Amino acid sequence: MSLLEIRDLSISLPANGRMLPIVEGISLSLNRGEVLGIAGESGSGKTMSAMAVMGLLPKDAEVTGSIRYEGRELIGLGERDFREIRGRDIAMVFQDPLSSLHPMLTIEKQLTDHLRKHRKASRSAARTRAEELLRLVQLPNPAKTLRAYPHQLSGGQRQRVAIAIALACEPSLLIADEPTTALDVTVQAGIIELLLSLTEQVDIGVMIVTHDLGVLSSIADRLAVFYAGEVVETARAAEVFSRPAHPYTEALLAAVPHESESGEIDLKPMRGTPPSAGEWPEGCRFNPRCAYVERQCYSVHPVLSESEPGHLVACHVRGAAS
Repeated sequence: MSLLEIRDLSISLPANGRMLPIVEGISLSLNRGEVLGIAGESGSGKTMSAMAVMGLLPKDAEVTGSIRYEGRELIGLGERDFREIRGRDIAMVFQDPLSSLHPMLTIEKQLTDHLRKHRKASRSAARTRAEELLRLVQLPNPAKTLRAYPHQLSGGQRQRVAIAIALACEPSLLIADEPTTALDVTVQAGIIELLLSLTEQVDIGVMIVTHDLGVLSSIADRLAVFYAGEVVETARAAEVFSRPAHPYTEALLAAVPHESESGEIDLKPMRGTPPSAGEWPEGCRFNPRCAYVERQCYSVHPVLSESEPGHLVACHVRGAAS
């Protein structure tokens, strides 16, 4: 049984008097000890899907499909039940630790309160565990860090604290939403290395949501590529990077700066812009930007199918039926 199993997840939000579809038909799975990368441009539905797993969608959101955590259905679960799961069994590291950490509370207060609520730890036991967690995320001088306020730490240190808080109650599922955004390259590398080591040391499943393919190339075991509210390709990460099947994935990888054979930096910007939520083209949603578009792409919506064993792609040209 998978740690996390998402099947046919669809999410709509109210906008201008109607329900606007944000995500449609998402299916994903994640096992313990595995890192699942969620890639795609802004507005593709990545973060909204992660929020659905955490039970953090707006109250007026319409959600259908299934999200099972260790076999337990999460869709339709009440807020009281979610509070018992959230932070204890499923934890999330948000994009901006400066806004997700309380500016008026010390790091010790934020770490120990979390432990005392979910683990019923005593004050002294919670502080001891807090120091252990700061060592686990490789922060020097834990005692000093515990006395600090978020604004007294660097961006990289705050992100490590956010990860420590997420790990405080030993969750089996960790969701990281753009965990390296706004961090410099060397700090990014440290956060990536930390997340990799945690999957080995703590045996948790990690879902990383990011637009940064460089981050995913070095950490993800499997990759799901989102476009316009749906998954268009999913496979082992190494296969996606070496043999991208969907034209969008191919264009996304080509848009990453890389050194050409001549030694020059090669960059191929993707043409066009992604469609707004709910304003998706008929047929394949990528058809206005696709270099391989055919007549059927304008009228028939492609479904995920195997282009090769374990490699799923939603494309008329590159899919199984092509």
